Amino acid sequence: MKILKEGNLELLKQTKRFSCSYCGCEFEADKGEYKTTNQYNEYYHSCKCPCCGHYAHAEA
Repeated sequence: MKILKEGNLELLKQTKRFSCSYCGCEFEADKGEYKTTNQYNEYYHSCKCPCCGHYAHAEA
């Protein structure tokens, strides 16, 4: 395998900012606190809201 451009592994450890559409809570979560999924070659990050318990999605 030949690497054409090295990736930035620090991006995998970043804190993400979330916004809950149910209660309006805005919060940040570290890598171990949110889930990352992939669909149609796009990555999505979700985390349980600490206020209401519904799933919130990361802001773009």
